[in-house]
Amino acid sequence: MQKADLEQVNLILSKSFNHARIQQGYRSGHVPVCKRTFLEMYLDANPDGSFVLEKRGRILAYGFTRLWGRIGWLGPLSVLPAHEDKGYGKQIVRASVAYLQERGATTIGLEMAAASSRNIGFYSRLDFTPEKLTLDLVRKVDKPSRSRPPGEFSLLRFGEMGEDRRERCVAQWREVADRLEPGLDYTREIELARRFGFGDAAVVSVSDRPVAFVLAHTETYSEQEERKFLKVNVLQLLPERPVSDLDLVLEALQQWAREERLPGLYLRVPTRYQAAHEFLSASGFTVVQNDLRMTLKGYPQMDSPECVNLSKWE
Repeated sequence: MQKADLEQVNLILSKSFNHARIQQGYRSGHVPVCKRTFLEMYLDANPDGSFVLEKRGRILAYGFTRLWGRIGWLGPLSVLPAHEDKGYGKQIVRASVAYLQERGATTIGLEMAAASSRNIGFYSRLDFTPEKLTLDLVRKVDKPSRSRPPGEFSLLRFGEMGEDRRERCVAQWREVADRLEPGLDYTREIELARRFGFGDAAVVSVSDRPVAFVLAHTETYSEQEERKFLKVNVLQLLPERPVSDLDLVLEALQQWAREERLPGLYLRVPTRYQAAHEFLSASGFTVVQNDLRMTLKGYPQMDSPECVNLSKWE
């Protein structure tokens, strides 16, 4: 895939997701086109692992991949609705999987709409195995509380740090991520969020000791989308910290959202991490969407479901 392909890719993404939503029974199938910079960020994340299928100069299918160290995933990926059932999607999936395998991925997966029995069947025939649901949770941001002692926690965004401290924090997060899930590395993802202006990474600390690392987006992905959520795409507690520390992290995230004048929090929560899911479900969140995480046979996730290792494969 080249940057010149992104206009066609954007239209295919919108048309195919519109079509899929209608098939899944939504009253409205409208999915707006993305901001070009959003797709440029996806392409720049893994240019050699992004593919198009073209016939007579017209793109009929596309697919992106991500590689976080040795953790790889596919998406978004779609085919023009008028050209489905011709094997084009299968070709894109096979090229994407081969790329991730060649680059040493030890986990390969994807997330897709759990309501799409057709897509579950499609990926199952390509050796992907259904795992647990991934839920999108939202809640309103509370007004500032005076009940928590000042200084009990702090949230520092990487963009607020000097270069030396930021490099130390990136290295520290890399070490924490690898402890939680061998081979996991968010270094590139942090760089992309900041360079394309969609968000930032942050460290949440108690008494200057890190408790959690977070990557969140503050900007919208389409011009038609209303700017109203701090979108938490990655949230990791240090392995030695209890799940109850999520209470502090939520306070810190709300502080960040208030600073950005965002009225809501949006978290992607794989239910694989049951303790984290239960804690957040009891913390005022509402489920607004569910996806199904699938992994390729022989390339499973290798972290512990007891940890807090939340991420978005989409």
